[in-house]
Amino acid sequence: MRTTIMSTMLALAAWSPVAAETAAAPDSASTATVMQRIELASLEPAQGLLALAWHNPAINQYRRSFSMSEVGLSFTSRHESTALHPQQGDGEHIAAFDATTYIKHKSQTLWGRAYYNNGRIDGIEWNETSDIDIVYPYLLADSAGGKKMNVERYSFGGGYASRKGRLSWGASIGYTAGLYYRNVDPRPRNVTARLSVLAGLGYRLAGDYVGAVSLGFMKYRQSNDIAFYSELGNEKIFHLTGLVNDYNRFAGSGYSTYYNGRQWSTSLSLHPAGNHGFSATVAAAQLGIDNVLADLNKLPMAHTDHKTVAAEAGWLAAGWGLKAHVSATRRKGTENVFGDPAGSVYLQIGSLDRYLDQTLALGLAGLWEKRWGNYALMLRPSVDYSHRLTRYNDPESHTRYNDLAGTLRLTGGATIGATFSTLTLGTRLVSPVESQLHLATATSQLQGLQRLVEAEHAWLSKTRRHLEIDWATSVKLSSRYALRARLCWEHGTYAASITSNQFFASTTLIF
Repeated sequence: MRTTIMSTMLALAAWSPVAAETAAAPDSASTATVMQRIELASLEPAQGLLALAWHNPAINQYRRSFSMSEVGLSFTSRHESTALHPQQGDGEHIAAFDATTYIKHKSQTLWGRAYYNNGRIDGIEWNETSDIDIVYPYLLADSAGGKKMNVERYSFGGGYASRKGRLSWGASIGYTAGLYYRNVDPRPRNVTARLSVLAGLGYRLAGDYVGAVSLGFMKYRQSNDIAFYSELGNEKIFHLTGLVNDYNRFAGSGYSTYYNGRQWSTSLSLHPAGNHGFSATVAAAQLGIDNVLADLNKLPMAHTDHKTVAAEAGWLAAGWGLKAHVSATRRKGTENVFGDPAGSVYLQIGSLDRYLDQTLALGLAGLWEKRWGNYALMLRPSVDYSHRLTRYNDPESHTRYNDLAGTLRLTGGATIGATFSTLTLGTRLVSPVESQLHLATATSQLQGLQRLVEAEHAWLSKTRRHLEIDWATSVKLSSRYALRARLCWEHGTYAASITSNQFFASTTLIF
C-alpha cells in the first residue's frame, strides 16, 4: 500500500476542487492581463506553501485577488521497472480533460473544477479492489499476477464564498466517481463514488486577520463484482485483512462485495486577509468504512476506523514564506466473528481488533523569490520526518519505517515578448532511519503475497532518490486568452536497481 493515506484522507476531509495555491497580487490584479495573472499564479512566493487553510471555503475566497480559468487536455504515463507497490500496479497511462475556474466579483468568489480521466493501470498483483488507500486493509484479491485494469474517472464540484462587514462565509460540494474493469478472467467491475460537502464561517479580527471554522461531511461507496467466463477453472478469491493475512473462512466465496463509508471533518484557522502575515490551521477528520459481502446475505465482514489530525503554521511575506506542519493518523481494522449459518444467514457473535496502522509526519518548508525585471527565481527547500507502524495481532506481524527526507526545487521564470516560461528542477532524497519487518509465516496459498511484502520492504529500507524537470510556456493569444504547453519528467532510483519514470504533457487554454 502506498504511504499516501494521510494525503488521501485530508483531501476527503475537506473537498477543495481547486489546487492549493495563493497569490498576494497587487491592487491592480483584478484588471491584470492574462499573462500578468499567469505570472502571479506561477511565481508568487506563497504558491503551494499552505495547504490546510484553503480547504475552508470561508478562507478560500482570500486565496487570490484575481480571476483565472483553465481548460486543458493532458496525458500521464508512469512505469516502474519493478512494482514499488505491487497491489497498485507497476505503471499507468491516463488521458485527461480538466477544467478549473476561480472567479472574483466584488466581495463574492466562485470556484470549481471538472475532469474526466480514461486509461489503464498495469501490473496489478494481489488486488481486485480500487481506492486502496481509502479501504485498506480489507481487499478482494486473487493470486493471478500482472493484471491490467481499465480506468474511467470523472469529477465535478465547486464552491461559493462571500463576505459582508466582518463576517465571511462559504460552502463547497464535490462528487467523484470511477469505473474500473477488465475484460479477461478474473473480470472485476468496481464502481466508486464520493460525495463531499463543506461549509465554513469566518470573522474579521483586529489586524486584518480572519478567524474561521469549517465542518464537512463525506459519503463514500464502492461496489466490487468479479466474474469468470473461462472453462478452465477459476482463480480462488481471498478477502485480505492486512499484511499477509486473510479471512480464511470466506476464501473462495463472496465474489460480490461493497464498502460503505462516512466521514466527518472540521478545521479551525487564523489567516491574514491580505495573504501577508501569520497563518495557522488545525484540522481533524474521522472516517468509518464497513466492508460487506453482498452475496453472503450482506454479511458485515469488517470495519475500518481512520482518524486524522493535522496542523500547519506559517509566515507569508513579500518574497518569502516559511511553514511548519505536523500530521498524525490512526487506522484500526476490526474483523467480525460469525457463528454457523442458519440457512443463508450468519449470526455475528463478536468482533476482534486485529489491524493497526499509525503514522506521524512533521516538517519545515520554505519559499524564497527574487525578481530582476522580466526574470524571476524561486527556491523551495523542505525537510520532513515520517514514522509509520503497521501491526497485525494474530498471528503477530508488524512493519516499522522511520524516514528522513530533504527536497529542493528551483524554479526560474522569464517573460520574453508575448511568452512567459518557467523551468523547475527538483531533487528529493529519502533516507531510512529505522526499518523493521516481522511476518508470521503465511499459509501456502498466500506465499506469493508474502514475497511481495518482503520485496516492498527491501526498497523501503534503503535510500531512494527522485529527480524532476518541469517546463511550461504560455503564449499570449490576446489580452484575455493564452495557451500553455507543459512537459514534466520525474525519475526515481531505488534499491536493487529499481527505477521509476513518469512523463506528463498538457495543453491548456487560460483566460
